[in-house]
Amino acid sequence: MNKKNHQARISQLLTSIERDLTDWIPLGVEDLKIQTRAYALFLWYQDYDDDLVPHIGVATDLLLEDVAKTQFHDPLEKYDILWCPQQSELSDASGRLLVDVCELVTEDVEECYELLALEHRLDDKIDSLSDEELCMEEFQALMPFREMMHRVGRSLQTCDWIKSLKPTENFAIVVSDFMGYFLDEDLPRSLGQPMIERLIRCDMLPENGF
Repeated sequence: MNKKNHQARISQLLTSIERDLTDWIPLGVEDLKIQTRAYALFLWYQDYDDDLVPHIGVATDLLLEDVAKTQFHDPLEKYDILWCPQQSELSDASGRLLVDVCELVTEDVEECYELLALEHRLDDKIDSLSDEELCMEEFQALMPFREMMHRVGRSLQTCDWIKSLKPTENFAIVVSDFMGYFLDEDLPRSLGQPMIERLIRCDMLPENGF
């Protein structure tokens, strides 16, 4: 497949994945049957590890209550837990974070990642880069996929979540990588400035970023 065909196929796959995720995620959330109020829906994309499939997670008020009762040495740790709960032991307790896998798009995502790696010539760079440099290269290669996920997040902001959740007043939909490495970059792209300002006012986001 030549470069032009690569790009056309990537575009086709991204369109298909975006459509399928936008249609499926509200149904997937409803299937979780969450009774506790939810403050956020997370859409996590993966880096180039063995599990490429996006995940969704719903974070509830129970986690908010735990965070409010916890003493932190670093004030920013509070925000890390709120917006990167998949990496926190605090969210392991029952009812704090409910996760599902977007298996519907598995085949398209795997093919898309493979083509994006070819486009960015990742295989040629693996041996010459440090782990940190390779991470940056991977996420740069994934930029079209990340931008597609941001669009899914913004589309889902307009859903009537009352049908499948009990959303809080400042309910937010956040797109980020599963490790949370690029959260500071992904957060504004998925939330938008008005929502960010609302979350800062209620002390759920730091004023100067992470």
